[in-house]
Amino acid sequence: MLFHHHPEKAPQHRDLTSVIHISDMLCEMWGIGFDEDTTKFYLKENPGWNILRNTHPHLYKMDVEKFTFQLKSDIDKARLFIQLIGE
Repeated sequence: MLFHHHPEKAPQHRDLTSVIHISDMLCEMWGIGFDEDTTKFYLKENPGWNILRNTHPHLYKMDVEKFTFQLKSDIDKARLFIQLIGE
């Protein structure tokens, strides 16, 4: 994905590029992957999130804080599972 760091610059498929961008940022913030330099990420202020909301207007009603909290909880459960099966 050439434009996943700047989905607003993607000439096409901006919504898919935005999903990858947001996923990448959340993974960095939560210490998943190689680039772990992101410490703060505000989804509501993110250009990729704005693209997704404009493409899928029902996302305007979504509780972003609840979504990210639940997603983080699921990530923590997956980490624990991986740790347990790795022992």
